[in-house]
Amino acid sequence: MMGKIFLTAVVMACLLCGCKSQQQPTEGQGNGNQTETTMKKEMPQGRLLSVSYNYQGMRRELFRNMELTRKGGKPVIRFEGPYGEREYEVSDSLFDQARTIIEEEKMYEYGTHYSVMMEYRILDGYSWDFSATFEGNEHIVSSGHNASPDGNGLSRIHRLLYDTCNQYFVEEE
Repeated sequence: MMGKIFLTAVVMACLLCGCKSQQQPTEGQGNGNQTETTMKKEMPQGRLLSVSYNYQGMRRELFRNMELTRKGGKPVIRFEGPYGEREYEVSDSLFDQARTIIEEEKMYEYGTHYSVMMEYRILDGYSWDFSATFEGNEHIVSSGHNASPDGNGLSRIHRLLYDTCNQYFVEEE
């Protein structure tokens, strides 16, 4: 009898909390909820023109909507921070670093969206979105809710952009 009660409690906890076994990759590989619908993608060959990343969770991020882009041919970082929107001219080498991350982590293979299938709505979850634009009108666009692709690509891009934003934020104060 105790075994049945325990088993019932475990099953209920999995249903309420969304245990990992309910997650399946949706497009590409990862811990999201997608199905493989495209052929294997290849790394864009053109020059990287912009890369953006945003993460939103339960706690407010210091920097949001971070974007490395070219404005009038000059590399700039744009972001929203504690004092509103900011934009600073940066080193062109950041584009090389971002491109290396995208290539090493195979971010070009990311699915378009990752999510967790659950019966119940997650109220304390997170969401993210990533995009990269290359010459030749090639784009990588991916997002997720409470799920993300395998690997360290998102965390590495986040760290690159966040550290750059933080450098200028600290200099401003």
